[in-house]
Amino acid sequence: MKARLEWAENSYMVDDNGKTIPAKMMTDAQVQKYKEIVESVTGKPWDSDDWEVSSEQWCIIAEKVNGTYGDET
Repeated sequence: MKARLEWAENSYMVDDNGKTIPAKMMTDAQVQKYKEIVESVTGKPWDSDDWEVSSEQWCIIAEKVNGTYGDET
């Protein structure tokens, strides 16, 4: 998950002129919100070395990211 977020936040592409430009897949606000969700679910800081996500935590994170957490419908 960390690697994917890092890629989305810091990826680059080559434009038509051969120049390397940022190709952000997420805004800075989206990245920060995502990190806050992960920290709130795992109880660990984003940069923790022993950071792991259980399958239950993954489902909660996905629901919170998608805005469906707690929605029984």
